[in-house]
Amino acid sequence: MPKKPPRNAFYYFMLDFKEQQRKKGINYGNMNEVAQAAGPEWTSAKPQVRAKFEAIAKAEKAKSNVPEQKFTSTGQSLAELEALENERRAAEKAEERDILNFVKQKSVDGSILDEDMYLMDVNYYCKTGSSYLIGELALLRFSIRDGIKNTYHEIINPGGIPMGYALDVKQG
Repeated sequence: MPKKPPRNAFYYFMLDFKEQQRKKGINYGNMNEVAQAAGPEWTSAKPQVRAKFEAIAKAEKAKSNVPEQKFTSTGQSLAELEALENERRAAEKAEERDILNFVKQKSVDGSILDEDMYLMDVNYYCKTGSSYLIGELALLRFSIRDGIKNTYHEIINPGGIPMGYALDVKQG
C-alpha cells in the first residue's frame, strides 16, 4: 500500500476553516465540501495567513519524515545489531593491541622466553539466545623456552538439551 502524500498548507487551512464555520453553526458532511467552500477564501488569503498554514504543513512534513527504526526479519533492531558489531570490532582491536604491547614489552628485556602463557579452547554444542551450551574445554600452559608445562582437557556433560535445539546440536 503506497504511503499517503504529505498534507499541504491548504489542508490545514481547511481544518481551521471547518472549525470556524462549525462555531458559526455551519457543518460540512465531508472534506470535499469544505474544500469547495474554503477554496475562494484560500486564493484571496493574505500572505501572512498563508505563511501560517505553510509553516504548519512544513512542521508536520518534517515530523513525518523522521526515519523509523528498521528491524531484521527476526525483529532485531538494525541499529542495535550495528552497535553490537561495532562493539565487537572495538574489543577485537583492543585485544590485538594488548597482545602486541605485551609482546613488545617482554621482547625488549628477553623475559618473553620465560613468561607463562595460557591458551584456552572451548567448544559448544549450540547457542541458546545469548548463552552457549558448552561441550568441551581445553587449557594449556606454556612458555617459549620450556614449551608445554601443563594441560587440562574436559568433556562437559551439559545435562539436558534445551527444547528446540536438538537439531543444532546434531548438526554441530
